[in-house]
Amino acid sequence: MQQVGESLASKIRRVSTPGSHAATKERGLATTSQIIDAKKGTFTNVVDFEKGKLRGFRVVVNGKPLSNTDIQLAFKSVKLLRKSRLP
Repeated sequence: MQQVGESLASKIRRVSTPGSHAATKERGLATTSQIIDAKKGTFTNVVDFEKGKLRGFRVVVNGKPLSNTDIQLAFKSVKLLRKSRLP
């Protein structure tokens, strides 16, 4: 098992899938991507909106390698990115 963690720890990737969600009148186009940080053992799902009061959000999930093909996932946090209420 330790070899799996060590090999993953050497890589941090960002997988981008821009425009993967249809545009809406309120938020415009939604752009998504995923940041994989093997050293921290996290996956961060990134969603950004073109317009609206909510700029986007981040969902962070902990990942623990169980084998060369399986990862145990556990929800960690959600961060909302709002535009300022003040002018």
